[in-house]
Amino acid sequence: MNFIQKILATVAFVSVAFFVSAQVEDPTVLVEELDQTISETSGLAFINGRLWTHNDSDGEPKIYCIDTTSGQVIGTKVIAGVTNEDWEDLAKDKTHLYIGNFGSVSSNLQILRIKIEDLENPALDTLVPRIIKFTYGNSDYPEADFSATNTRFDCEAMIAKDDTIFLFSKNWIDHKTYLYAIPNKANDFHTITPIDTLQLDYLVCGADYDYTSNTIALIGYTYDVSGSIPDSKPYITLLRNFEGNRFFSGTVETKDFSALSTKYSQTEGIAFRDYGRLWVTNEKYTRRLITIKSKLREFRITEPQQVNDPNTEPTFPEESDSDQIKDSKSDDKTFFPNPAHDILNVCLTEPYKIDIIDLKGVTVYKSHKESIGHTMVNVSFLPQGSYIARLITKDTTSEFKFIKL
Repeated sequence: MNFIQKILATVAFVSVAFFVSAQVEDPTVLVEELDQTISETSGLAFINGRLWTHNDSDGEPKIYCIDTTSGQVIGTKVIAGVTNEDWEDLAKDKTHLYIGNFGSVSSNLQILRIKIEDLENPALDTLVPRIIKFTYGNSDYPEADFSATNTRFDCEAMIAKDDTIFLFSKNWIDHKTYLYAIPNKANDFHTITPIDTLQLDYLVCGADYDYTSNTIALIGYTYDVSGSIPDSKPYITLLRNFEGNRFFSGTVETKDFSALSTKYSQTEGIAFRDYGRLWVTNEKYTRRLITIKSKLREFRITEPQQVNDPNTEPTFPEESDSDQIKDSKSDDKTFFPNPAHDILNVCLTEPYKIDIIDLKGVTVYKSHKESIGHTMVNVSFLPQGSYIARLITKDTTSEFKFIKL
C-alpha cells in the first residue's frame, strides 16, 4: 500500500464530527509582553523542556528559544541556506522539527526539516535543513482572484504524526478547513490535494499534536479589518477520540475566548506543554492608536486523557547524504571536501560539466566548458547553506548535496 492509499484508507472525504464546547479552562497570562525580537511570533514547538518560536513572513531565517517566565529570548539558531519567505508554523515528532514556509500562494512552498539532536547541540549556531517541497493539486489553484483575504489554500498550520505531515488550510472564503497529507521524507516534491474537510467558524492559523493524549489542537481567529479597529475573535479547537488519521471523525471541541482580554489578538502560535496544558502566543499588532502586545498564555485542558505511552512514540532516522557520487559504472567521481569553505574539488576521468544549484532551484554556478581530471571550483562567493552540485557527463547526470561554510 503506497502513501496515498494508506492515508485515504483512514480518512473519509466527508466527515461527520460531534461538536461540543471545548474542555479548555480560561487562560492564564504568563508573560505580559514577549521580547521585541519575537513580537511577530507565529509557530510554537515545545521540545524537551524548551519552547521555540519564529517570526512571521519576511523575518530573519532564525528560530528562537523563549524563557517562559520572562518572555526573553535565551537562544537563537540560524537556519542556513533558506529565506523566511512566509514561515507560519512549527511541528515536531520524536526526532525532527519542521518549519512551514508555506503561508503565501507561490511556487516555492516548503517544509524545512531539522534534526532535534542538532537543534539541542550547543556547539551549533547554524542548522542545515532538509527540504520537503510541494504544490497544491487543486484544479483551481492558484485562484484567479487571489488577494490577501480571498483564498482557500492559504495554509498556516501543520502537525507531524507518525510518518506524515498534515496541513490545515486557512480558508478566508467559507472557513472550511482543508486537510492535506505529505510524507515526512526530505528531498521529495509532492503534489497534494485535500483528504478531508472540517467546517469551522474561524481562520485556522496554528496547530499542534500531542502523542500521549492523541489530541490535536487548532488555533485561529475571525478577522475583520473594515473598521478603524480590527474585529478579531480568537478560538481554540481540540480534536479528540479519533482513530487513525480521521481527525475530524471524533469529538470536535471549540472554545471562543475573545471575551477574555484577547479580542483583536492574532493568535497564531500553539504548543502542548504536556497532555493537559497548552501554550499560546499572539503577534504584536499596531494600528493607529491601538497596540496589542505579544503575550504568552497557558490553557489547561479539563479531564486530559492519556492514550499512549510517550516512550512508544515513533522515531525516524535521518536519510544519509553521501560525500561521494557513485554510479554503477565507476567510483571515481568525487567531490570534496564536504562541508566546503572556499574550494570544491571535483575529480573524474571522463569529460564533465558541473552546475551548482541552491535549494530554491536557482543555478548559482554553471561551467561553460568540459573539464577532465581534477577541477577546483571556487565557491567562496556563495552564502552559507546547502547546495546541490550537478555533475553532467555524456551518458549520466548525478547530483550531490554539499554544505558551504
